[in-house]
Amino acid sequence: MKDCTGEYIVISWGARRQVAELRRTDRRVLRVEVKPIGRVIIFAPSSATLQTIHSRVMRRRAWIFRQLDRIKAQPAATPPRHFISGETHLVLGKPCRLSIEQRDEPEVRVEGNRLYIFTPHAERQGECRRLLMEF
Repeated sequence: MKDCTGEYIVISWGARRQVAELRRTDRRVLRVEVKPIGRVIIFAPSSATLQTIHSRVMRRRAWIFRQLDRIKAQPAATPPRHFISGETHLVLGKPCRLSIEQRDEPEVRVEGNRLYIFTPHAERQGECRRLLMEF
């Protein structure tokens, strides 16, 4: 399969299919790269025929699909934060429950597994975000 931006190879394994981008480079051996977003890139010697590249990729398809399964099994990225009480935030890699309280003097502190934000404007999420980012 060829496209105006480059060449592509379809990798099949059972009922599964994956389209991989083919990049021809000045290298001696074939390299298969599976990106963390699930994209597969094949780096192949410029002189290699498409048939040779395809047969070598087919020998590695079990490994490719294992990598794709591993990536899919990873937990999703942290959802966007709304800076409301009860939300969990990571502080130095440790999950802490957020508690926003109204007080005249702005302050942020961690006590145990609690993250406290004291602000005169507890209802303003932007203010809470700013205080936490400055912490």
